[in-house]
Amino acid sequence: MASNSSFGQILFKEVSRKDRIIPLPIAVDRIGRLVGVDLDEDGDTDFVSGDVEGNLHFFRNTGGYFTEVVGKENILDTINAGIFTSPAFIDADNDNDMDMVLGFGSSSSNTLKYYERIGNAYYYRTGDESPFFFGSLYHPEFVDLDEDGDLDMVAGEPSGSFEYAENEDGVFIQKAISGQNPLENIYVSGYSSPEFYDVDGDNDLDLVSGDKDGKFNVFLNNKGTYEKAEDAANPFSGLSVDSYSTPFFFDIDGDSDMDLISGNGTNHFELFRNDNGTFVSVIRENPLYGFDAINVSTPTFADIDGDNDLDMISGNLNGSFKYYQNNDGVYYEMLGQNNPFVTITVASNSAATFADLDGDNDLDIMTGDDDYISRYFKNENGVFIEQTANANPFDGIFLDKATKPLFIDWDNDNDMDVLCGNLQGDIIYLENDNMTFTKKTGVDNPFYGVKVGSHSSAVAASDLDKDGDMDILMGDFFGKLYYYRNDQSGFTLLSGLDNPFEFHNQSNHDYEAAPAFVDLDKDGDQDLIMGRADGTFYEYRNESTIVSSIEKVVNATKTLTIAPVPTSSDLHVSDNGSYVILNIMGTIVQKGFINDNHLSVDKLPVGQYILRIGENNTKFIKD
Repeated sequence: MASNSSFGQILFKEVSRKDRIIPLPIAVDRIGRLVGVDLDEDGDTDFVSGDVEGNLHFFRNTGGYFTEVVGKENILDTINAGIFTSPAFIDADNDNDMDMVLGFGSSSSNTLKYYERIGNAYYYRTGDESPFFFGSLYHPEFVDLDEDGDLDMVAGEPSGSFEYAENEDGVFIQKAISGQNPLENIYVSGYSSPEFYDVDGDNDLDLVSGDKDGKFNVFLNNKGTYEKAEDAANPFSGLSVDSYSTPFFFDIDGDSDMDLISGNGTNHFELFRNDNGTFVSVIRENPLYGFDAINVSTPTFADIDGDNDLDMISGNLNGSFKYYQNNDGVYYEMLGQNNPFVTITVASNSAATFADLDGDNDLDIMTGDDDYISRYFKNENGVFIEQTANANPFDGIFLDKATKPLFIDWDNDNDMDVLCGNLQGDIIYLENDNMTFTKKTGVDNPFYGVKVGSHSSAVAASDLDKDGDMDILMGDFFGKLYYYRNDQSGFTLLSGLDNPFEFHNQSNHDYEAAPAFVDLDKDGDQDLIMGRADGTFYEYRNESTIVSSIEKVVNATKTLTIAPVPTSSDLHVSDNGSYVILNIMGTIVQKGFINDNHLSVDKLPVGQYILRIGENNTKFIKD
């Protein structure tokens, strides 16, 4: 690894799957109910979920990794059966494949829908071709409730009750008369979602149900009579999700016990791992963290929702943009209208960068793609409006193909310049002079001579060696990473053991390396997220021991005390007086006067800073 004996060592380590913050959780559009079925008939259990808009999502199981299958490869893609669609699977026609039944959480005019599987397709059946003659049931579930050797149906209701349909020679007959339904006298708060699991270990199936409040209700089976379990008798009593819990049991970690997975009302599934009968909420070890940007991911980070943390936006091969919202350090994909970039489509191989270019205190977008140009979208109250002709400051600037732009104040004049990788492996530099961008060429380009192989798919900048200037990391078409150290007088390409990313280059990684720096673990240094050709993301944790000269001064003269650290908005400071705040490069980013031991830092971006009052310094992290 590259090192500087006076400062320490630059060290990045790839993060194992169980500890990754990114890749990200599987998500659907609200109230997804997950069910297990071998949809691709390859011998393992895949997942299927409905969503609020009636779509059906297919998550393929590949060696324990679950990846969403989209478009024509999803054999359920063309089925849209109504809002709050809830799927269940059963071999209703006894032909050794899994047919599908869809329930709903909408009005009473909707009936259960039955789809027969023939080959690799599903066909809607009605009338005498359907064994289901009743309707408006939410979350159907198949279980042998009467213990006669065939599967009956139990379904939840928006009211919170449970309906029962007995399987009589392949026809499901709803039992609505008092005394015929063993579940008729039990209820939850609303939107019951039944699942059957042997909670008390007595070798019969108990009922576990979600509800609209996000809780998990247990009804213990006592010889066919179901009684609600309270407190310690309910192993899920201390667990909840945001709302609309939809329990599903599956051995997701392969340890031979059943874990609990649940949808909720906020676009993702939550995992509760079974640890010897105790269910523990799991976030970073959740193997459902596995969807991608749909080929050629190009990650970048910006605070899109204004909550003072960095969200992730990624372009892809299709020219669209995916948005992953950061909620307390966990990233969730926002779909449909929850994605503010859903209407933005550019040419293939899209990429984006964000900055407040027009000075109105919100983030605008510059995009790159395979079309040789860059487009500019102005942020108007959260809606991104494309600016064309003279309103686009990049209009008429030829950027070559496969541009991946990055906003950065390279010349330290307090405005945002642009760096772009391109098809030739160069860095294009656009200097900003009062919103007039000029393409610098030849020796006027500070990156003249900095070059990688074909497709410098992205340019990332960070002061990795903490010497006060920005170093450059570039990827190429073959997935390799090139580290150029900024020696102030020029850039030096470090190779072999001097390249802190050589360990990546020596391993078998995918094409189209697209690096981006962000402090994912909030420890004050820049970690690396890297997109790649298959659309997924690698995460490399920064474990460097580099200490900057500024940090040495801080450590030597630290007499200030501040709290809390890290902070999201405010600091209590032990001293008063004139102050400055510097970023890790030593640039002043805020200054003023403290007279009440209180300092607001809510306008600073997330990162590491130094507070100086007179001769006294201390370091803090804004999260």
